[in-house]
Amino acid sequence: MIQRPRAAGEPVIRAPAALDLSTLSQDDPATQHLIIVRSMVENGWPALLAALSFIISTNLSDELFIDVLSSYQALTNVAGMLALSTPRDALFNSLSKFAIPSRVVFSLESYVEPPTPRTANSFTDNLGLTAPIQAPGLSERNLACLKVLVSSALFLAGSLGESWYGILEALQNADYVLNVKASQASTNRRMSTPMTPSRSVSAMSSAEQGKVARHPLLMDLDSEGVLAAVQRLFDASKNLEDSAFQDFVTALCKLSSEMVEMQSDGGTLMESDDSLSPVPISPHRRRVSGIHLPRTLRQGDFGVERLGSVAMLNFHRLIYRAPEVAWNATTNHLLWVMGLFSAPQSIRVQAARVLDEILTVVPRNLSSTGDLQAKVQRRVLDVLFKQIVPAPSDVPATSTNIELRRMGLETLHQILQASGHTFVVGWGSIFEMLGSICKPAALSRSQSVDSINTLSLQETPRQNSLPLGYVNDRSYTALVKIAFQSLKLVCDSVSVLSPEDLRLCIKTLGQFGRQADTNIALTAAESLLWSVSDSIQAKRKDAEMEPEYSALWMCLLLEVLGLCTDARHEVRVGAIQTLFRAMQLYG
Repeated sequence: MIQRPRAAGEPVIRAPAALDLSTLSQDDPATQHLIIVRSMVENGWPALLAALSFIISTNLSDELFIDVLSSYQALTNVAGMLALSTPRDALFNSLSKFAIPSRVVFSLESYVEPPTPRTANSFTDNLGLTAPIQAPGLSERNLACLKVLVSSALFLAGSLGESWYGILEALQNADYVLNVKASQASTNRRMSTPMTPSRSVSAMSSAEQGKVARHPLLMDLDSEGVLAAVQRLFDASKNLEDSAFQDFVTALCKLSSEMVEMQSDGGTLMESDDSLSPVPISPHRRRVSGIHLPRTLRQGDFGVERLGSVAMLNFHRLIYRAPEVAWNATTNHLLWVMGLFSAPQSIRVQAARVLDEILTVVPRNLSSTGDLQAKVQRRVLDVLFKQIVPAPSDVPATSTNIELRRMGLETLHQILQASGHTFVVGWGSIFEMLGSICKPAALSRSQSVDSINTLSLQETPRQNSLPLGYVNDRSYTALVKIAFQSLKLVCDSVSVLSPEDLRLCIKTLGQFGRQADTNIALTAAESLLWSVSDSIQAKRKDAEMEPEYSALWMCLLLEVLGLCTDARHEVRVGAIQTLFRAMQLYG
């Protein structure tokens, strides 16, 4: 299917749904013709599929192979257009088996690159007298079947529904085989000599290929060309209607869930109460693909990678469509992968990287104001909160979990840098995320300065500083530093905060003033709390707001007073200077 560029002012062309014959005029001759064709396909497809699948697996000439493959494509497209899902899916499944044979995937996984020969036989090998051992790969005809599979999927993209799952599974296997084969081929090219023969059809010289005019289905069958065709299929997600796009994303998440669970420590599909986890299927059905061994795809997950690229292509759906269309499925799946402790570290970090990219892009491209702006900002912060603030039931901190939190904090910093001035909601979540990094040891309500609900200094107990819980752990220190950078950004625009948000800001500054890093604690006590005091005093000049901001003023003084008894001389002196300067200027 060839798509021309859309002209200026021309409406967007959406991938159409299947044709519903009941909506057409039954007296129209064209409708009668379509009804006859539908009946023929509905009743004859089992015999046609059996015949085509048998013939294509035999040793055919190129001409006969093209005829059979063209028949496959035509029958698949017609069945899909006429809403015959059963024959359509059976034809797609058959094409998938011929495009990516399971034996190739399995053999490639178990294939071991032979070592460089060191024996006397290496002399004859280097002269080209013996054929080198070739890694398993796809033949030219396999690639032709894959090309037809992608073309038909692109043609029927608007009507595939749940059938996307089987197609995406085939594309995942193809991506694995072609990328591994390409990397091995590049290695072989570096190691081989010019005399090494290669007689495969796909490796014929351009001169040999030019002797025979080839059918379009047998052209551009190199790995790069086929992978580019696969990429075009994912790019076409922009043209899907919302309901079709939702089916596409759901299928991609389901495939990714199964593959991630199979690469987890258990190695098999597990039951889960999470609705994002797919219904477990028979392991034998999955294992015929060959992608079930522990070391496969350890460096990343196909579904997670593609989900990120599709989200970037369709970020307008994440912003302006209902969350059920794409946002919920995408973010929930990525959070689920990140929280699966048995999954490989590389895949969990990959999911966090994809999620953080989405969360950074969405606020930056939000142009609406009003209710939609608040809803989208709330959705972004709610998801980021789940990444940064672990649930109480989570396992103890590990290097991977700390890395995920670090990535989340860096994402929050990027969001505040680019879009913080536009936020109208969510400041409470932001301060809770920042405070979760440096929360001190738990105190009883009677001992905590934060629990004081009176504004009277006489009722404030004089006490030593709160337990600092000094931590020398390097990763913990890194989290505090990143979070503090975000807090400094917030304090630069503190005037936009509501009184309640300003109270949370003061308490969060007090928490950072009790951290082990002396520079951070001193900056919070001496610089940031002072800048907040200026903002409060400016608002107190308004007679209507004076009572509310006077209460905030007392809250700030109490927080500074608590830092005046810090065990560290520098922090204690800085807090005392801030307190006396504030009292001298404002009383």
